[in-house]
Amino acid sequence: MKNLLTLVCIISFLNLGCKKKACCVIIDTFVSINYVDADNADLLDPTNPNVIKADDIEIYYLENGQKQRVYNGNLDLSKNFKILKTPNSDKYYLSLSVSADLNENGISTTYLEVKKYNFTDTLTATIDKSSSSTRVNKVWYNGAYKGNAKEKTVTFTVVK
Repeated sequence: MKNLLTLVCIISFLNLGCKKKACCVIIDTFVSINYVDADNADLLDPTNPNVIKADDIEIYYLENGQKQRVYNGNLDLSKNFKILKTPNSDKYYLSLSVSADLNENGISTTYLEVKKYNFTDTLTATIDKSSSSTRVNKVWYNGAYKGNAKEKTVTFTVVK
């Protein structure tokens, strides 16, 4: 009986460090926006004379009620966006990571300022957070619902 009790104690002690850990941390808060003009010319295409360049764009997150400019000089995407061409078409997209900081209603707010054209647009989103992931869910652009990212990245076109 004493040996059985000792064996149970040893197994219990060894089992303390065997808790299953989450496999991975997934952060997917990207939204893709294609900007076109009234003639459907791609405003992100570098060959367009009216191109919106990365230097023309500033991103701000609403954090704790304060508008904060996004800049992380130690990251490859220091402003949390990139402009890229889709492999299967001639379209260019602004791929933007929206804020994961939620207000009291569970909504994140991201401001996208384009200095060249003097406009600031607002992206709001619901974000699903768990112990191992942060994912964008529903997205609104200037108050207009743009989609649900449950299965894929929310992608849409904006006419400027």
